[in-house]
Amino acid sequence: VVFLARDGQWLAGFVFSDPLKPDARDTVDALRTMGLEVRILSGDRESYVAAIARQLGIDHWDAEQLPEQKLLRVKQWQSDGRRVAMVGDGINDAPVLAAADLSVSLSFGADLARAAADLVINGGQLRPLVDAFRITRKTLRVIRQNFAWAVGYNIVAVPFAMAALVPPW
Repeated sequence: VVFLARDGQWLAGFVFSDPLKPDARDTVDALRTMGLEVRILSGDRESYVAAIARQLGIDHWDAEQLPEQKLLRVKQWQSDGRRVAMVGDGINDAPVLAAADLSVSLSFGADLARAAADLVINGGQLRPLVDAFRITRKTLRVIRQNFAWAVGYNIVAVPFAMAALVPPW
């Protein structure tokens, strides 16, 4: 909110806000469907954050947080055994992005936020965040399957090779 005055006389008030990304609600819903807990940790005013949280269906949010407070909150969640993914685009998000287990910035965000992020999403949509989680989960599943096959193969093949019943290769 910006107020305009001249010589101590109030002339006008202006309210500025960033509109939600068109895919924000769908992205939040998809992340929840994947079993992720979505929260807002923001430095913005409480009334603004509450309105955004309502629009997105997010029950847990914190507003008017300084960068140090955000960092403390993330470290608290991590000490509770949670893995924390943080999405941020401002200069004040850089410390908490660096501390998160996974940090994501948007390509139009501040240079410092992008530099601190593990992943930068290009374009003006949030949906690639969901795709990144899906691809990551699928990749981890394939890695675990490959590891299981390798262990199983070695358990079966190595004793036969050691007994010289099959060639080692």
